[in-house]
Amino acid sequence: MEPIKFKGQAGEYFGIWIVNLLLTVITIGIYGAWAKVRTKKYFSSNTEIDGHSFGYHATGWQILKGRILVALVSLVFFLGVAFTSQAGELVSGIYIIFVFILAILALPWIVNNALKFSARMTSYRNIRLNWRGTYGQTLFIYYITPLLSIISLGLLIPLVTKYYFNYYARGHYYGTSGFRTEASTNDFFRGAIRSGLLPSLVPLYLLIIYMVVIRWEVVSHIAYYPEQLAWRIANELGGLSFLIPVFIISAVFTNFIFRIISRNILLNSLALANKEDKEISVKFGSDLNPFRYLWIIISNSFVAAITLGLMIPWTQIRLYRYLCVSTKTEITGDMDKFLDSEKSRLSAFGEEYAEMEGIEAGI
Repeated sequence: MEPIKFKGQAGEYFGIWIVNLLLTVITIGIYGAWAKVRTKKYFSSNTEIDGHSFGYHATGWQILKGRILVALVSLVFFLGVAFTSQAGELVSGIYIIFVFILAILALPWIVNNALKFSARMTSYRNIRLNWRGTYGQTLFIYYITPLLSIISLGLLIPLVTKYYFNYYARGHYYGTSGFRTEASTNDFFRGAIRSGLLPSLVPLYLLIIYMVVIRWEVVSHIAYYPEQLAWRIANELGGLSFLIPVFIISAVFTNFIFRIISRNILLNSLALANKEDKEISVKFGSDLNPFRYLWIIISNSFVAAITLGLMIPWTQIRLYRYLCVSTKTEITGDMDKFLDSEKSRLSAFGEEYAEMEGIEAGI
């Protein structure tokens, strides 16, 4: 397998970054839409697979229209709050609840449109990517699966992560050919154990078990010594207070490691196959090191801080280059035949795509 190549240089990108920053400040944020397009085009055009770079086709006007729409929706919401508050707390409360429910129901639609826009604005060898996720599937990923994690007290996080990553991969298409992945539930559970994510939940379980024991002892104790109830609970919980920061730190760290391992699991099982010619395929791989990736993030933050932000372009190039080097591809067969068949099928398919973007979304 060959790693993805990135030809961008920090000094070259610094010129783009500083101009983007100055023009965005001068125009009170309006130029930010064009700044985003310039940045995306720079990274895309300098990213290569098999000697061919990616393309990014969005325009500043498309980005700006999406942002204006988001700003208008937010303005309408706050004006509604101000108007309904004049009618009383009850009306205002009902309005806020209604908007909250509407926002929950709208989120899967917003995510799908944002992902579709991002995919359709990206091309490789003159063929655009696509996103075909459905409203129901996205709703399941965003609301049902997190609920499963909470109810299971973290035990089902590997299963939820599998749905999360696999859906994101299979929802994307290259032209009319879909990506497929064979990552299994067992792969993600093994990854969770290797990362320490599942073992890190032990302090939480100990706390829950201890609380049950305390509750039982309190119930049996209160009949004889009711005046000692508050003191007994505070005294018992005080002895376990050290578990709270231990649990938080270990959960954050191991979850980060698990996310990187999950990325490797997904990409190592990811492939793009031609439906018409089985001999033509593209396989992917990843050997991203979680600890090196974490070190790059931490050291980048330190460098950016001590240079007052002037080294941000260098940190972005450094991180992106490592992601590219750690991501690999293997092309089997004549890719030109694959491209020809894709172009002919796309001409017949004639799919349209979203024309604006205003919200970043990822799964």
